[in-house]
Amino acid sequence: MGALCAIMFSEMYSYEVNGLVLDSPFRSLSAVVDRIAAQSVPFPEFLLKPLIYLIKKRAVKEANYDIFAIDYLNIFKKLNSSIPVLFIFSHFDGIVPA
Repeated sequence: MGALCAIMFSEMYSYEVNGLVLDSPFRSLSAVVDRIAAQSVPFPEFLLKPLIYLIKKRAVKEANYDIFAIDYLNIFKKLNSSIPVLFIFSHFDGIVPA
């Protein structure tokens, strides 16, 4: 989640950022949650999808903010293109696809 914080900080305070080092960033939190649930929860998919939907809806209600709707690629498009970014990832990561 550190990459998420760094990306969001760089969007809000771009004048403070000289570069980014991102460890296993993901484009969509929703996709990561879906992937973890599918790997970890022993439910059939037709039951799992509605359950995940209800959990996400509850998270949005509790936080009063939809973190699942954030698209990090759109944030990058708005950033100053002269800021260097180092991406660190693994092809063997079981949670965040490379």
